[in-house]
Amino acid sequence: MVKPNSNNDAKKLVEERRKEEMRATEDRRRELIRMIRDENMKFSKQEALVKELEKRGIIATQSTVSRDLKLLGIGKYEGDVYVFAPHGMDHYKRADLSRILKEYADIDKGPRKVTTIALRTEPGFAQFVGKKIEELYGEQIFGSVADDDTLILAVEEENEELMLKLGNLMS
Repeated sequence: MVKPNSNNDAKKLVEERRKEEMRATEDRRRELIRMIRDENMKFSKQEALVKELEKRGIIATQSTVSRDLKLLGIGKYEGDVYVFAPHGMDHYKRADLSRILKEYADIDKGPRKVTTIALRTEPGFAQFVGKKIEELYGEQIFGSVADDDTLILAVEEENEELMLKLGNLMS
């Protein structure tokens, strides 16, 4: 590497280095896509991708590969193996959503019809008020969302009784 003699030389070196990094990033991402699309290769762990890249002469960290996978639309959409699914492949998105709903949503109760109640509070008190209402009427409230001064309650079905109780408490 040549030592810079002036500001212009330093700027040229910085620009050259930036171009090299961009080329390396593009090469790494192209290689990731090739690897994932290869029918003979199946990857279930990012560490395995890092090792395979290294065999191909590309050095990358697991965190870099993780960011690349997300950016490229590569994910575990069908089971435990990474697949390439560019943004527009709704099949994979639906399969991923289905898996997420099965793992994390309360599927025993299923989707529910709710009525919403919106309340204004003094600034800074919406979450506090929401918590207190849930403590008192927990079985009748599906959930709540609060910001600084607004509280939205999701109430099971149309619950006129709860709305009247809350109205009476506020008057």
